[in-house]
Amino acid sequence: WNSVTGVAYYEIYRNTSDTNTALTPIFSPLASKDTTYSDSTLLSNTKYYYWLKACKTGNNCSAFSEMASTKTQIRIIKLNDTGITWGGNYPERNQSGDNCEPTGFAEGTEQDCHHGRDAQAKPGSSNPLKKVDRGNAGFDFTKLGSTGTVLAAQGQDWLDTGSESAGTQWSCVKDNHTGLIWEVKSSEGTSSNTANIHHKDNTYRWGGKSALGREHPDKEGNYYDDWNTLVDGSNSSNSGNGLCGFTDWRVPTPRELRSIVDHSQTEPSIDSDYFPNTPSEYFWSASPSVEKNFGDTDAAWYIYFEDNGYSGYSRRSVSYRIRLVRSDFLATEGGQVVPSAVAGQTIKSYIPNEWHDNRYTVHHNGTVTDNNTGLMWKVCSERQTWSKQSDNTPSCSSFPAGIFWNHALELATNHTFPAIDGYSDWRLPNVKELASLAALDRFDPSINSTIFPNMPSYLYQSSSPAVFGSNSTRWSRWLVKFDTGYYQLTRRKNDERRIRLVRLGR
Repeated sequence: WNSVTGVAYYEIYRNTSDTNTALTPIFSPLASKDTTYSDSTLLSNTKYYYWLKACKTGNNCSAFSEMASTKTQIRIIKLNDTGITWGGNYPERNQSGDNCEPTGFAEGTEQDCHHGRDAQAKPGSSNPLKKVDRGNAGFDFTKLGSTGTVLAAQGQDWLDTGSESAGTQWSCVKDNHTGLIWEVKSSEGTSSNTANIHHKDNTYRWGGKSALGREHPDKEGNYYDDWNTLVDGSNSSNSGNGLCGFTDWRVPTPRELRSIVDHSQTEPSIDSDYFPNTPSEYFWSASPSVEKNFGDTDAAWYIYFEDNGYSGYSRRSVSYRIRLVRSDFLATEGGQVVPSAVAGQTIKSYIPNEWHDNRYTVHHNGTVTDNNTGLMWKVCSERQTWSKQSDNTPSCSSFPAGIFWNHALELATNHTFPAIDGYSDWRLPNVKELASLAALDRFDPSINSTIFPNMPSYLYQSSSPAVFGSNSTRWSRWLVKFDTGYYQLTRRKNDERRIRLVRLGR
């Protein structure tokens, strides 16, 4: 291939196997004067094979070069905790404050408030949480000025007449745990895109720049341009240096937007000490929804920051609010690797697949590790039986039965798994952990069914009790429904729902 004379350009080919048969170039033409190419549409934990061709004008190209290969690293996506530091009684009303000693359970039963960063952040913890800065419970936030500098005074309240020098106004918030940097909303001026693009009352129809699937040739439904003013204005502000010194602002994915939901707070469900001017309203995410009620074509995901912080989907023509985010990593893993749908499962290829097989490490003992979050899951739902086929394919027999919440928590606390030696820390996942399994590019069920077989499109329960408005003692808990992947709360604990157990895998 390198013996071609008069080279005008190069073509680059890539595959996930070591064969170059019937490949099309991932990039062409690469000018002959260029010596480097950055490939940014890659999956983590995946081996890639590359070839080049040298070409003259008129598509007169050489044979393939020799092959080069490399394997990408595992990209860790850290999950924030829920903010819940109190326990849920059974069947009476939930606790309030920081009371994590719920009644109605067998001795030693543990739920959300017993685990994770929130538990570590509580005074007297045996394993105290070390924060970069501050924030409620397990959250760790830092306030940034308009140029991206860290405010010297971090503990001040927001004032509409304040200043950055006094620490009473800020433009962005950095989440020190997830690495995400968030736009802060303003109450100054009027709610007009032209007057103040960051005003808290600005609303937009769904589908502008950075909406997932917008540039895909097989996209479905309407993509409106309403929020382009906010995205473009944030990236070009400060004389081209961008809001807080960044020019890669975008609309967050549901996972990212869910990360700043504080389920212990109401009206709004967020830490208002760091995110002032947050109305108790609906905020769009960047992800379209595959919800069938809208004909599979015209729904998108939102997070509701009222007194619950739940996720849902709505018609894209409805106007909701936007909070921008930016990060040093892509919003979703690229590559558009879409597996074949199992029986009854429909997959939408225009929605980036973050839940591909390479994301998981299957241990062939009834457990699997999610390499993105570091969580280890049982492959089967409780009251199913795991087995391994001759080709190592996992199988989950029967249909999983529902379990009352109190019995589910007690089962998880006392659970042992015969196929595993040495793990005694299985538990019911909190709602953010459970929602991390929901694959939003597919439905019926909304999960990778190759990794988690025979899972119904039903409600699964978490270890997280829920609050309603100003009445923080209503008895309820959080659920995730794996038909399309939304999560909701219920006012009843005395109904039977399905469960899947988890533990920390790292």
